[in-house]
Amino acid sequence: MARRQRFGWDMAASVLAVMVLVFTALVSTWLWLDSADAKAAAPSTRVLILALSGTSLLLALILARALAQSIKRQAELVRQLAELARVDALTGVPNRRVWDEELAKGLERARRAGKPCSVGLIDLDHFKRFNDTHGHQRGDALLHSTAQAFASRLRNDDLIARYGGEEFAVLLHGCDLESATRLFDRLQGMLPGGQTFSAGISASDGREYAQAVLGRAYAALYRAKKLGRNRSVAVPAGESRTAV
Repeated sequence: MARRQRFGWDMAASVLAVMVLVFTALVSTWLWLDSADAKAAAPSTRVLILALSGTSLLLALILARALAQSIKRQAELVRQLAELARVDALTGVPNRRVWDEELAKGLERARRAGKPCSVGLIDLDHFKRFNDTHGHQRGDALLHSTAQAFASRLRNDDLIARYGGEEFAVLLHGCDLESATRLFDRLQGMLPGGQTFSAGISASDGREYAQAVLGRAYAALYRAKKLGRNRSVAVPAGESRTAV
């Protein structure tokens, strides 16, 4: 935010400087031409003054155009930097920061609309073993391909984010627990090289805070791992975390 504010002030100062330069050139020329000195001056002097004034005006216009192009490039750079700050560099999907913001918004949106909303946490099975066996580059490639495979099967309105390490979080708008479970079951066979995952799924009842919904998904994920991995476990909205 501070960087954007500074950029805005720098831009305003630059534009003001150009406007002052143009205004000064025009007013100075007008005042001189209307003065006694101008009337008494030789024609060549008058031509020279007009030429200098025109040159100043031309330079000001060139500077204004260059400034406009520079402002456009800087604005695009600021936009790109802001976008990069919201994307996980390794997987290409939104990062944890975006997830934390969008989860609360998504649940509130579902509450206002009176529609279901489901949350899923995904953990790649035995990822450490995969890294130790195949190397970290292959592990990074697996994370990227996994994220893209999941993202390709979600609707534009849904969200998948890298939650941390080999964990991903999914927010499914307008999707009840049963539909979310079917989706995760279909996703199970989409990972490269026969890789599997464990998932915990919960749904909002429209009255809970985001952490409560996420907490049930965490508990369900833990149970999926305890049951042998390679599966999804869903927890209804009214069920306690300890029940799983």
